[in-house]
Amino acid sequence: MLTQARDVFNSELFRLVRNGVGHWSFFWDEQKDGLYLNMIDWKTGKSTIEISIIDGEALHLVAFSVIEVFDHELFSHANPIHKGG
Repeated sequence: MLTQARDVFNSELFRLVRNGVGHWSFFWDEQKDGLYLNMIDWKTGKSTIEISIIDGEALHLVAFSVIEVFDHELFSHANPIHKGG
């Protein structure tokens, strides 16, 4: 499963969206068929990729889910919270 997560995070699509959002270099584009995110290269000012809001939500879900799994499976076991008194 980590291989698939790595493949998603290494994909050009994910990297372009991550860089656009991470540098606040994007804008909303409302079109007849829906809402789109247009990513801009923060160095050049040129458009790098346009994705639908649904595609953006899917990428967000993947990233959030992987982080949640790491938190639960790795970090919470390494630093358990003591319950009780």
